[in-house]
Formats: sequence, C-alpha cells, structure tokens
Amino acid sequence: MEEGQKGYQGLTLTNFANETTEPAITQGSIVEVAGSLYEFTAQEAISGFGGVANGTQAYIEITAAGATATAAWSTTAPTWDTDKQGYYNGALVRSVGGTFKDGGGNATLKFLYTEPNLLTFRKYGTGRMELIDVVNTPNFEAGVTIVAGNLTLTAGDIAFSDADPDITSTKPVDIQKGHFHDSFHDNGSPTEDQLFDFFAPAIPDVTDEVACSGCVETANADEMFIAARAERFSTTAIRLYGVRFRTDLTATGRATFLQFVNGDASTHRAASLAY
Repeated sequence: MEEGQKGYQGLTLTNFANETTEPAITQGSIVEVAGSLYEFTAQEAISGFGGVANGTQAYIEITAAGATATAAWSTTAPTWDTDKQGYYNGALVRSVGGTFKDGGGNATLKFLYTEPNLLTFRKYGTGRMELIDVVNTPNFEAGVTIVAGNLTLTAGDIAFSDADPDITSTKPVDIQKGHFHDSFHDNGSPTEDQLFDFFAPAIPDVTDEVACSGCVETANADEMFIAARAERFSTTAIRLYGVRFRTDLTATGRATFLQFVNGDASTHRAASLAY
C-alpha cells in the first residue's frame, strides 16, 4: 500500500441530509481498511439497523475479508488507531461514521469521520455542528453568534469576565425567568390583567420577587403609587410594594402595598413601570 492511501476515506452516504431515512453507502465510494483499498461498485446497504434500539447512537463499520468488504451497524463506539490512521473496532473493522436512531426509529444526525478530531466534533448532513463530550472550556475570543436555533445549558453558569457585559438581540427576546430589564409604558388605562401579565414572566413561582420602579395611578385621581418591588403572592396574584403619596403633596406619603388580580380596568392606571 502506498503511504498516501493510509487512512483514506472517499466515502459518501445516501439520505445524508434528511433526518428520517436509513442511509446506504453510495456507489463509487472508496475506503482503506488495514492497508487495503475497497471500492463499492454498487450502492451498498448497511446491515443491522433494525437491531439497533431506538434512542441509540449507531456507527457504520466496514469489515474487510480478503478482497471484499461489507458494511454493518454497531453500537460500540470506535477508537482512533494511530498506526492505521482511522477509527477502528478491531484489526479489520473500520468505523467510517454513524447516525442516531431516535425514539421513533428514524436515522437522524448522520455523520462521517473525515478527520481525526471528528470523534469530538461532528458536522452532520443537515449542516448542524456539535461538540461531543468536550471537557475543556471552549475559548471564543471573537464572540459567538447564534444565527438560528437554541443555546441550551443543562446545568452550570455563564460567567462574564467583563464587569459590564452586554447581551443584545435584534429581535424580541422571551425571558422565562432571570434578572433582566423590561419596561411597560401606557398613558391610557391598561387593565390589571395587563399589569399582571407584565410581571408574571419574571416571577412565575409563588414567593418569587423582582425589583421594579415606576408609577401606578390609584383609584383616587390625586394619588400615585411608586412601586419598588413585585412579589408573586399566588398563582393568580402579584403584589406591588412601594410608597403611596398624594400628587398635591398635601398629605404625608406612607408605605403600603397594592395587590392586583383580575380587577376592574378603572381601578388603577399605569404611568410607567420597569423591572
């Protein structure tokens, strides 16, 4: 075998970009296994997919036997063989890629091993890229841009070394819970339901609370309520804590709280609120 052939994998799959259909090895594919080159002169089915349990990662193995090679599915992850320059599960069994068989039995997230680092970094046929079991923290010196899709943390924190970092979005952001700024302004007469809906996403659970600022006009035309804190009192009620004062400044301001839930639209009017 010529040195240039070691580790060679000129192999492609059918149905590579879809997320449902079991793939096959395309006609004309060539792969080196343990020092010998094997060409698939016709489309080659990969046997054993039916025996792979749903919800399982499966790998494509090419087994060399003399002048021929066959393809089959395995659930055993391969290891990198430095001497052979490929992923192997035996002396004559080379792993060339894989797929994830989801709960519905679909062949999803198909990938091919084309570089040594693809055991930890995969580019799927759909165009999605994923880090696999990476222990070291990635260093994104130039920042990270998510064009579409989701960024999900199963556990852990996002830490910023910058003392005053910015998180920006050119589109509306739905914050489920956390310490973020939002604002509400209305010169008309919003209902108490609207006020409830404003605070509810920030304090979804009973006893949750959030700092806020702004004014609420009370039922008395000459009184205003300055809100400082909102607390989830029950599943259907939120309390505002702050100071109520008379706008003509003839009465002494006093601390109190305002509870609103499914009330009359004429009871309270919001000038502006922010949390």
